[in-house]
Amino acid sequence: MPDQHRKRRIPLPFRIRGHPDEEAIQRSGEQWAAQYGLLTDARALDRFRRHRITGLMTAGCAAADVDMASLVVEVATLAFFLDDQQNNAARTDRAAAYDSLNARLRAVILGADVGAEDNPLVRALADVLERLGVRASAGWQARFRHDLLIAFQGHEAENVFRRNADVPAADGFPSMRREASFCYPLLDVLELCQEIWTYYQALVTVEGDRMTFSSVEHGYRPIPVGSSDGFVYAVRVSGDNSVPELTCEACA
Repeated sequence: MPDQHRKRRIPLPFRIRGHPDEEAIQRSGEQWAAQYGLLTDARALDRFRRHRITGLMTAGCAAADVDMASLVVEVATLAFFLDDQQNNAARTDRAAAYDSLNARLRAVILGADVGAEDNPLVRALADVLERLGVRASAGWQARFRHDLLIAFQGHEAENVFRRNADVPAADGFPSMRREASFCYPLLDVLELCQEIWTYYQALVTVEGDRMTFSSVEHGYRPIPVGSSDGFVYAVRVSGDNSVPELTCEACA
């Protein structure tokens, strides 16, 4: 991400309400990540803290009990490390290895058993699924698992282009980006902690698109082509368009 965007602070016209136990939730999240081997050293811990996942997610569940808010943060933490794994695999020519992990994650979502020999991310996913199952209705669980599968299918689609040193067409990029962004599972758990069910899923779709595409200009890196980022996506949103218009151009 460009340095100017790292330092940029965007003023908001309202005050964000934080969770009164945010520090305890942060510690709980760090302990959970360490328990599953996701945080292995001081450098990883420092990087994790700088992303301020706890503050972001608990702003959406400020009235939830500590256990529920911690679970929300852990789902977001899992998404953070999955994104890291996918990006690292792409940079080190291990996309096929990530695809194997992806397939195992999807098998767990569909009910496969998990053992001690499984990847830490697989065991962490199984843990959050089990704990969410205690709190959520069967309908919510089905939707959450469906949305997880969509996210992992999006990762798989991205990896096809990465392995082939190719870039998706502009008309196919929005749906792939939307699916791979992990925004829908995160919105699901925020709904759960608010004890609401969004019947109007179009609202979730619009908010998911806002989350997904508003970050493009603030550091989204196009899919690598060969050893460099050879394509740039331009995003245009105007008027009543709920789906961003994208153009794809090669650059030197």
